Amino acid sequence: MDKHVHYDSRQDLIVFSLAGETSEWVEAAVTGQALARAYGCGEGEAARLKAFADHEQQIRNRAEQLLDEGQEPLVKEEDLAPRNQSGAKKEVLRGIGEDDAGAV
Repeated sequence: MDKHVHYDSRQDLIVFSLAGETSEWVEAAVTGQALARAYGCGEGEAARLKAFADHEQQIRNRAEQLLDEGQEPLVKEEDLAPRNQSGAKKEVLRGIGEDDAGAV
């Protein structure tokens, strides 16, 4: 399976594309801020990329599920919360481009 991962520091996104046997591309994005909060990996680019690599399968599966449901494949913090931490606070990230009031 071909894979491409790109970190966009300006938008604080990690974007990845995966090509499967059918040559269909799956594209998804996860915010570095969500990775930092979900996995406690700090604010550094290297730490976020490592967290992404460590949890790529979970992120990919969630992105594919969102695509199957016809939704935007933006993997949020709530999708990344470690499964072994019951009662972990789950905050839904504001959509990309929204301000604190939720306006675009």
